[in-house]
Amino acid sequence: MDKKEQILHYHRIDGLSQREIARRVGVCRKTVKRYITEYEAQVQSDPEDGANICLASM
Repeated sequence: MDKKEQILHYHRIDGLSQREIARRVGVCRKTVKRYITEYEAQVQSDPEDGANICLASM
């Protein structure tokens, strides 16, 4: 699992804070926020395939 997938998993499934996600994955909090914001925007614009499109755009 790559870092983007890990971040989204921790956010969606485990419900961790951005700070905790950043600590566990080893990236900056701004990176976590950027990935989560990108994911949520993509899912909002395309509820059926948004998550897959977001993960495919790595």
